[in-house]
Amino acid sequence: MIYQDSRLLKIGSMQQQDVPCWAGICQTGQEIYDWILSGQETTFSKDTFSLFKTKKRIFSILYHSGGEYKNSNETARLAGIFNHATQELTDVSGELQETLQVKNATAFRRKASVKPQLEQAVNMRLMFYLEYDPGCFYELGREILPVISRSEVEQQAKLLQESGVLSDDVYFQPEYSFEDMTGRFSGQIYLLYLEAGERIVDAIARRWIQEKGAEMFRKKILYGCIRESLFELERKKERYLIKQNRQAQRPD
Repeated sequence: MIYQDSRLLKIGSMQQQDVPCWAGICQTGQEIYDWILSGQETTFSKDTFSLFKTKKRIFSILYHSGGEYKNSNETARLAGIFNHATQELTDVSGELQETLQVKNATAFRRKASVKPQLEQAVNMRLMFYLEYDPGCFYELGREILPVISRSEVEQQAKLLQESGVLSDDVYFQPEYSFEDMTGRFSGQIYLLYLEAGERIVDAIARRWIQEKGAEMFRKKILYGCIRESLFELERKKERYLIKQNRQAQRPD
């Protein structure tokens, strides 16, 4: 599993407490885990390695301390984010991962890898609303109704047929991205997703529907018309081929 090392894993007997896998690899990992949960000392130090933490909602934000960084999270380098609800550790720095002796480079999720996953989840949710719960689009009024030219639909269907595209492959698929909506995948949205998961996916999808829903629904209808026109061309071609085959089988 990609993120197995950052998830819960029971170590030892049934009487022992569940701890994340990364905390059980070495003694330092266990000590860091206990320190995160302690809620007391803000700084962890061992040999030349040191961290400090701040609390934000259900998260402990870990930073590298020492030198110019001291205890200022404004300039300190991020070492990791610990979710107290799920006990997942994300965005682990190379130094912390080395200290934990976790060798798998993909053991911990990172903000950069979560962004495309979240965008895909939003697109899937938009597809669900388009296909099975279009009521939120109906609320947008008459703007969702496209102006369709039959001749243009038939022309597009013909071009698709000539290109070898099948009617089953013609459908509208939303393409949401954070760049289109906010310009960036902010740290605030990232933490909200780590905290609330599917609720944030749904909230982003519904906000996008308010902004781009009419355009999406018009495209869905247009693609549907093109698909039906292409399907009729396929049936027409199939009937023609059947007729040609029968004629070829007739005895002279």
